[in-house]
Amino acid sequence: MAVSLGGDTVGDNKHIYFKPKSINSWLDNAISSLSSMLEEYNIDGIDFDYEHFLGADTNSFAECIGQLITKLKKSGKIQFSSIAPYEGSAVQSHYKTLWKKYGHVIDYVNFQFYAYDKIDVPQYVKYFNEQSSNYEGGQILASFVNRGGGGLGSKDGFFEACK
Repeated sequence: MAVSLGGDTVGDNKHIYFKPKSINSWLDNAISSLSSMLEEYNIDGIDFDYEHFLGADTNSFAECIGQLITKLKKSGKIQFSSIAPYEGSAVQSHYKTLWKKYGHVIDYVNFQFYAYDKIDVPQYVKYFNEQSSNYEGGQILASFVNRGGGGLGSKDGFFEACK
C-alpha cells in the first residue's frame, strides 16, 4: 500500500504547492510527519505527485524528494517510491532534475498519460516512448482514466497500446 503526497488541488480547487522554506526544514518535517503514519498503517511506499511549485527551484525539489526517499528506504520505513509527472514544462523540469539526481532510488514513474487531451493508440505509444526516454531506465507505468477525461481510455484502445 502506498500514500500519495501532493496532487493538483484540495478543497475548493485550491492548488497544492510545493514550497519548502529550506531543504533541511522540509526534510525534517517530512520525516517527522510521515514516520509514524507509515508504521501505524503499514504503508509500503510513497507516490510523489507535486504539480505546482511556488518558489521551489528544480534543485530544491530534487534534493527534498530524493533525500526523503533515500532516508526512508535506508531506515526501512518504505520499500518503494514512485513519481507522478505529466507533460508540462514546469512539472517536467522538476521531475527530470529529480530523476537525473535520484533515479536510482525511484522504483516507478507513474506518468499521468491521462493528462493529455484525448489521444489515439499511435499517439499514446509515441508519448509512452517519449517518457521512457525522459526517464531512461525507469519502470514507466501505463495509466488511463476509466471515466471521461483525457488520455486513452480502456474502451478506446488502451490495452491495445500496451501490447
